[in-house]
Amino acid sequence: MVFGLNHTPILTQAIQPFTADRRIHGSLSGGLNQEGIDHYNNLITEVTNNGIRPFVTLLHFDLPQILQDKYGGFLSRKIVFLHPLVYGEYPRSMRNLVKGRLPAFNGKDRLLVKGSFDFIGFNYYTSRYAKAAGMNPDVPPMSFSFDSFVDFSITRDGVPIGKKGPGNGFIYIYPEGLMKLLYYTKRKYKNPRIYITENGIYDAKSDGKTIQEALQDQHRSSFILKHLYQINRSIRKGVEVKGYFYWSLFDSFEFEEGRQVRYGLYYIDYGNNFTRIPKHSAEWLPSFLRNKERAQAL
Repeated sequence: MVFGLNHTPILTQAIQPFTADRRIHGSLSGGLNQEGIDHYNNLITEVTNNGIRPFVTLLHFDLPQILQDKYGGFLSRKIVFLHPLVYGEYPRSMRNLVKGRLPAFNGKDRLLVKGSFDFIGFNYYTSRYAKAAGMNPDVPPMSFSFDSFVDFSITRDGVPIGKKGPGNGFIYIYPEGLMKLLYYTKRKYKNPRIYITENGIYDAKSDGKTIQEALQDQHRSSFILKHLYQINRSIRKGVEVKGYFYWSLFDSFEFEEGRQVRYGLYYIDYGNNFTRIPKHSAEWLPSFLRNKERAQAL
């Protein structure tokens, strides 16, 4: 079994209050925080002793504060995106649109970043339709989010891109979008090694449901199966997909929604000492994976 340890920047300087992770924080030049190293060493030892192979995430949306302060986050030329990692420069369309606000690579930079990754990780939940937005070169940009000049929509000709997920969330179920993304990456970026680092579906709010009712999450098993099928289609077309992570093992505290939605294979009873109770999907998934004939028939 493989899982990710999120929010675990290993470079350290000092323990400071009110950080995302107080045990480990900072930069290599600032030294190592032994308390933080011991914490993660103990954690990794414990999970490996129980047959679990950790897959560590060094950056999950938020940089350690000292690196944000030192480099300016993603505005820094020291932090790059996918295209430069493959080709050593930003794509022409991006250079034309962003112009002088986009840092330029010199020869040393190109040699440093080109081919510097071991694999690419994709978090995939849903897709949107996109169409070109109007451009006025005389109007200064309001935000980096406008640089793509794209309008997104969940519908085309009034038809949603996929079945809406439970409740009022953002997911419209479109597994084919994952296959298209993977195959595009193969063609565009020289077939890199890829892991699906997140893929999942939430439950509707469980207010008013009994726990036994909340455990019946057949929609989650269907969601996983359909996405595994599209991943398998991609592999058969030569895409180098090496692993898949379902988000998440347990119900957790989510961005924006907090505990109002549940993504877990295991139900967490927040009112009863956070007791972990397997949902239908938690029993279905290992059973499915152990059945080689059924899995190979995807």
